[in-house]
Amino acid sequence: MPACWDKRECKMISVRSFLDDYWQGILHLLYPQTCGACGDVLSGGETLFCFSCEAQMPETGFHRLPQDGHPAFRRFWGRLDTRAIWCSWHMTGEGPVRHLLHALKYRGKPDLAKACGAYYGEQLIHDGVMKGVDAFTFVPMHPRKESARGFNPAREIASGLAEASGLPMHGDWLQRLSDKQLKTRLQSGSQTQKDRFERWESVRQLYVPGRKYSELAGLQSPHVVLVDDVMTTGATLEVCGNLLTEAGATVTLLTLAATG
Repeated sequence: MPACWDKRECKMISVRSFLDDYWQGILHLLYPQTCGACGDVLSGGETLFCFSCEAQMPETGFHRLPQDGHPAFRRFWGRLDTRAIWCSWHMTGEGPVRHLLHALKYRGKPDLAKACGAYYGEQLIHDGVMKGVDAFTFVPMHPRKESARGFNPAREIASGLAEASGLPMHGDWLQRLSDKQLKTRLQSGSQTQKDRFERWESVRQLYVPGRKYSELAGLQSPHVVLVDDVMTTGATLEVCGNLLTEAGATVTLLTLAATG
């Protein structure tokens, strides 16, 4: 190939690169990207979070720990047989993790939830722990609540994980009941004020196999990652996880944050 073609090609690449940078700059001015935690406008080099918030978001490192050294496993001893438990960040008091979760739940930001799922998924892939996973599913929301909010954060997080990993996401393996009587029972007292058994009994009645549960039961011992936004007592994850294991699945639990 003549040397002149190499020069022309280099010039074309340089022009394209310049135009890409130019339009990215224009888009940033018109639609500035903001930090998922504090909401400040991101500057050069910052992606999902600003450097200040990212430095204050304590990673759990749970996916690197063996089961016998894993604090989250204690919540599920004798309650749910899990392959692994993965949580991205600790949530303690006020801080960027709590602000992030508040934005996911109450500010109508499905894109942020999906971006967080992809963010954590890329870390899990980099650390080599996603090998053997077959699919993602998520904790379903009450239909009215999801309709009012406009999205289910757990679904969007799972979608981001699926996109980052190239693995499928299934949304019809689990179902959240909408029975008025059950809803009234849950609203009769704060879930955080109930003891573990009372909370588990309340939650257990709310979740049942979804319309494509038989599809899961027909698979050969699939490794399924069950996704939610935050792990508190673990009651909801326990109930949904047991429904998956009853269908023959091996279950890993995944949340963006964990309390305690």
